[in-house]
Amino acid sequence: MIIFNSKTGFEVSEIPELREQIASEWQNAFKENGKPLLNVDPETPQGQIIDSQVASVNQKDSEVLYLAQQFDPRTSEGRFQDALGEIYFITRKQAQNSFAICTITGRQGTVIAKGSLIQSEIDGTQWALNEDVTIPAGDTATGVFICTTAGAVEASAGTLNKIVTTVTGWDAVTNSTATVGTLEESQSEFEKRRSDSVAKNARSTVNAVYANVLELDGVIACYAVDNKKNISETIDSYTLKPHSIFVAVVGGENTDIAKAIYDNLSAGCDYNGNTSVDITNEYSGAVETVTFYRPANYDIYVNVQIQDNGSLPDDYEDLIKDAVYNNFYGLDTETKINGNAILRLKMNDDLYSSRFTPSILNTAVANVLTVELSTDGQNWVNNLHIPITANPTLDKNNITITVV
Repeated sequence: MIIFNSKTGFEVSEIPELREQIASEWQNAFKENGKPLLNVDPETPQGQIIDSQVASVNQKDSEVLYLAQQFDPRTSEGRFQDALGEIYFITRKQAQNSFAICTITGRQGTVIAKGSLIQSEIDGTQWALNEDVTIPAGDTATGVFICTTAGAVEASAGTLNKIVTTVTGWDAVTNSTATVGTLEESQSEFEKRRSDSVAKNARSTVNAVYANVLELDGVIACYAVDNKKNISETIDSYTLKPHSIFVAVVGGENTDIAKAIYDNLSAGCDYNGNTSVDITNEYSGAVETVTFYRPANYDIYVNVQIQDNGSLPDDYEDLIKDAVYNNFYGLDTETKINGNAILRLKMNDDLYSSRFTPSILNTAVANVLTVELSTDGQNWVNNLHIPITANPTLDKNNITITVV
């Protein structure tokens, strides 16, 4: 049965309690003076009808309880969560494509057109050039290729090396690394962004800038902080100017990001970063140079030590690597830590090795001894701080498993 408590909300009876209540109603309905109460044991015909009624009532109670939970932003999901997001003028982000910075080799003067395709030697995925590239003197150029398959597609260094679109004068291509995209925003990710984006419609605050930049198509991660002081301030070895804002962004278009920053700051606020875009005020025609930061990829190494108890599955290495990788990029939607979903790592996060253990234990591998972290594959620690100027990345080749 459903009970409503004004302080705690709806409460639903457990199945044993519910059956006892319904069985009692049956006995009262068939009660006769001088005769024993109706036998409601499960093996009796009436007991089986009672069990069916209990299942039906419990199902309806669960549906009502589920519906009640959809009015709470913390527990809503699907279309209900989308509707609550509309109140804050935000919509669920669809899957974001991975992208890779590639070295292009060929004859000087060769123009490689936007949309030209290359292919991964590992999984056959194709990646399209995001803008025209002309090979300069020295026969080497750099271009950004975007995966044509949406989602968290991996591309280890050197794996994007097959030219699909034939261009005379284009000889070779390879990637140093890739930035992994995202799946469609999950329930927990959307709620986190909604909570962080309540200032989206404000102005002149770092939260407003953060919310509007993170909303942009193609943006995978964002970090924003301001310095309100009259003097410079240093964070993670990066110096912020007085009265300025620092915005680090992974993914998205430069012009879109710069305009989102410009539109949500008041005049007089200075900028920090390594990427500048000129924005024209649509009313006055004044041109202002907006600067933000494009973080460099920050390679993380993970070593997992397990004990061989004689029951390790044949594919234990793949299982562990997948578990660690999915945890790192927030793709593990089944595992929670202290009731909280595991989200993708980004700039300014603190990474603790213990976050990977629950995901590993959810595989067929149970005897985890230690998990260690490194930024060079040689010096190992239990926790790392991700600088505000760094985009944390994890290649499966950088996940090692030690069996003792």
